[in-house]
Amino acid sequence: MSEAAREKINSEFKANRNETDREKIDELLKTAEDCEMLIRTTVIQSELVDIEKNLYRMHLREDLAYQENESPVEEK
Repeated sequence: MSEAAREKINSEFKANRNETDREKIDELLKTAEDCEMLIRTTVIQSELVDIEKNLYRMHLREDLAYQENESPVEEK
């Protein structure tokens, strides 16, 4: 998970740490679960392997939501 995502999640939990309304807590937890699913299924992490070749290694997980993308058509 990216540092920005981690910081946003932590700040939201801290902002609502004193919440006592059970319905509001359930709503916040549902939102957190939805965000986790979105990040887990749509974000691909990669690491730089060779800076000179601009080569990256992608870390693919089984739960990624793969999509078929058409190759761009080059104009002649």
